[in-house]
Amino acid sequence: MKQSEWLVWGLLLLVAWGCGRTVSPSVAADSLAVEQDSTLFSESHPYSVNDNFVVVADSLHLEADSLERNALSGRVDTVNVVRKGDLLVVADYTINPQDSVDTVWVKVARDQRTIGWVRETELLQSVVPDDPISQFIHYFSNFNRVFFLLLLVLAVLACFYRISRRKTLTVVHFNDIDSPYPTLFCLAVSGAAVFYGSIQHFASATWVHFYYYPTLNPFILPLGMGCFVTCAWAVFLLLVAVVDEVFRKLPVLEAVAYLAVLSCLSMLCYIFFSLSTPYYIGYVCFLAYVCFAASRYRRYRRYCCGACGAELPSADSVCPKCGARNVH
Repeated sequence: MKQSEWLVWGLLLLVAWGCGRTVSPSVAADSLAVEQDSTLFSESHPYSVNDNFVVVADSLHLEADSLERNALSGRVDTVNVVRKGDLLVVADYTINPQDSVDTVWVKVARDQRTIGWVRETELLQSVVPDDPISQFIHYFSNFNRVFFLLLLVLAVLACFYRISRRKTLTVVHFNDIDSPYPTLFCLAVSGAAVFYGSIQHFASATWVHFYYYPTLNPFILPLGMGCFVTCAWAVFLLLVAVVDEVFRKLPVLEAVAYLAVLSCLSMLCYIFFSLSTPYYIGYVCFLAYVCFAASRYRRYRRYCCGACGAELPSADSVCPKCGARNVH
């Protein structure tokens, strides 16, 4: 047999041996099933394996691996306890159809020694994603009523203080300062509340995904979510402008009273529009509020001299301080 023939037969044997070393159909099917199961789990759940969470509950009990035995006997075999502030990572998940409480169990780990299983409902109630935006959403959602009541008390105290001094109370929309920023701030907060209520009603899954995977870039988000993040940016920037304007135009005590009332009003607008928007009445009320705010701002708008900055009675008038003639 020639050398070239030996070479051909050798290559054929090598190919045959390589084909014989391929993965068996059962192993390939199992791998494909695991991959498909993982994909379905990620699509139906807001989190996935390797996601990090921070424990916000006082404690969270992790159980042993014998989930079916624990579900049937009702006995809890606790192997580890994690405390508030501990960082957890999702290591695995499983479906336990025999558990009448929750069929989804999640394996989480704090470290190599502190690891165990917990029901998904119990886990999600006890943790928050390890992201500052998600943590802010969590605490703001849980304590916004307390925060609103605190601002309301401060606003009432500020009003009583001003009334006791027998001075005119400076309030946004009513005897307002000559600045568009307080009005724009209230409108931005109200607009954010409208978008939040709309997302919760029409696209709640979008909000859940944003909660677990937040971003401050509105251009990579869906339209409604991007508008909400844009309003949030506007609220932050306008708040900085409002604080600067108020302390520049009012004395310190009057500025603090003004900001307290403004904060109380903005929180009231946020709660009202976020709760009324799912019932569609919030859209009508928001348009009415925009018209009301614009009309009130035009009423309390003041004119300033272009030369010295002194207040003028009208746009076309002579400045009583420096004598400069201002033309609208």
